[in-house]
Amino acid sequence: MQPSQVNGRVVLSSQLAKENLGQTQTDIYTQTARPLDVIQQEIQNFISTLGFTSFRYSSVPTSLADTKTSSFELDHRADGREGFGSLPDKLYNIYYKNIARHDNLLQSVIASNGPVFHEPASDIARTFYRDNNINSHLCLPMRWQTGHDWFCLFTFQSPLSTEELRSHYQTIQDSLNSRALGWHLELMAFRQHKFNPYIVRKILTPRTRHILKLAADGFSSRHIADMTGISDNGVNYHYREAKRILGARNRAHLVALAKDQKLI
Repeated sequence: MQPSQVNGRVVLSSQLAKENLGQTQTDIYTQTARPLDVIQQEIQNFISTLGFTSFRYSSVPTSLADTKTSSFELDHRADGREGFGSLPDKLYNIYYKNIARHDNLLQSVIASNGPVFHEPASDIARTFYRDNNINSHLCLPMRWQTGHDWFCLFTFQSPLSTEELRSHYQTIQDSLNSRALGWHLELMAFRQHKFNPYIVRKILTPRTRHILKLAADGFSSRHIADMTGISDNGVNYHYREAKRILGARNRAHLVALAKDQKLI
């Protein structure tokens, strides 16, 4: 069962909630569109009552599991454009510029569908966390209403040790999971374009996405060239670039991938 739209609000079915998050309420609704700073303050206020010091919400391309072949650059995440949160921007910047390549945080969450209690993978990562009074992380992947090749991630920073956090999570998971899911669905319903990493990083240009949309609507290359005012060769160039970036085998596969990743 999938989330659905009702009167402009996103509804998560109680069955899906129960299966994935242990919820018992009838439905979970998002609010109408709200400013990000309002949502950020609401999240911070709530997680503070659970003992967390800060949080970060961001999108993660699954291709970053292998940074050598990914179309995305790990250190580009240092600018924070894929997300927001109360974790200081300076720490986020330093982490992705200097630490991320020596840590396994993204690889761990990409491989998991459930909560991840992050254990630093190197001395440099452990030192970075210790120097900034971050003793442990709880990571909650959010895969509803995202693309096939990307998802969103909540990370919550805690002063507890990892083992203490594991134990603490058992007592707070129902309330934290349901609230996190509600915030995620709200953000995806009204601001998905702000988090979709393909759009944020302009992996496909707006012109390329427009051409793919026309192709998905059934127009031929000749018609697309006439409609966009570029040559046949220009249309084919956009196809080639998009196929290279998305790893498509042919034009039909390209359109299917673009739809699946919610690029068109």
